[in-house]
Amino acid sequence: MDGFDNNENSFKILNMVRSVGHTSMPWNDLYGTARAQVPGLMYPPLVIKPEIRGIQRLLAPCNGVERQYFAANLASVFRHIWRLNRACINKRKKLVLHVHNPSLAWIVLLVRISMPSVIVVANLHNEWSCFNSFQRLSLFVMSMISRKMICVSEAISYTIPKYIQKYLRNKNALTYIRNGIRSGVLAHKYPIEQLPLQRRADVIVIARMVPQKNIKLIIKVFSMLKNANKLVWFGDGVQKNELEKIMSCYDVKERVVLCGVQPRDIVFKALSESCAYLSCSLWEGIGVANLEAAAMGCRPFLSNIAPHNEIAERLNLDTFPLEDPVPWVEAIDSHLDNVAAVEGENSKQLASCTRERFDLDNTVRSYISIYVNLTK
Repeated sequence: MDGFDNNENSFKILNMVRSVGHTSMPWNDLYGTARAQVPGLMYPPLVIKPEIRGIQRLLAPCNGVERQYFAANLASVFRHIWRLNRACINKRKKLVLHVHNPSLAWIVLLVRISMPSVIVVANLHNEWSCFNSFQRLSLFVMSMISRKMICVSEAISYTIPKYIQKYLRNKNALTYIRNGIRSGVLAHKYPIEQLPLQRRADVIVIARMVPQKNIKLIIKVFSMLKNANKLVWFGDGVQKNELEKIMSCYDVKERVVLCGVQPRDIVFKALSESCAYLSCSLWEGIGVANLEAAAMGCRPFLSNIAPHNEIAERLNLDTFPLEDPVPWVEAIDSHLDNVAAVEGENSKQLASCTRERFDLDNTVRSYISIYVNLTK
């Protein structure tokens, strides 16, 4: 990162999460990309696993390579953070604890009480209304102890109750940084000028099979389409059996391809060769898969939740109501039927605009800028 040398700065970052996943933002995007921009800036992420004994050093895929992280039970979490904090103090550095899950607030509160020098930064990855009562209480506690509460979209910041917004703004602790995609990697591996000119009339879904993703509406919309060939679904989840029942109910089982979890290159290839991408989510943050679809020239059709509206506004797209499949069907069928809209320069313009406006390098630089300002 230009103008930033971690050896000359006074902090180290520890990301604390409930789990790591090959597409999760803290693990795959923030940790992986920040390590590339500023080597040595971040400790391996810390995952809370109450069921294990002690602390374990493990490996998981991140950006196409295996990277280490630590999994620890509650007692070992405190010992691990204490050791890292002592190491930072001995080197005249500050430890920034970046927390990504609201349910971890109570652990973080005890860390702050026992280690006041630790600086807490928290992310809000979903709308406030989507959290249960315990998570909301935890987020309230997190807002009290965090130096910064960072939302992954501007829309999410406005879903926080006004009295908490006011408290956070009064102490200059509320901000937002939009999620991003690896535009540089995409430019190297999938140059815009080499994206296919001819695309299949397939609909792509990249989603876990969970209630949040609204699987019934996805299948209902697809079943009503006249111009679509196949629905190709990347992802797995607890609702897979229910999804298969819904597919049978709508008589589309022969036209739906369930691919499970696949390497990103396979997903990108499918996006680059297909015309439409579908997300009917009831709630989520910006959603990196939504951006990746657009960055490959595959037109996203998104539900009209606030973060999706934020994407659509920046990319000049429409969003669609959760309660009525008809507008979805009319728009997707029209898109698939319009050769000019699905082939050639229009898809390339969408890809170019997305890569420019949602570049992950800029996202990570914004996070690092916050760390710098908090530790001056």
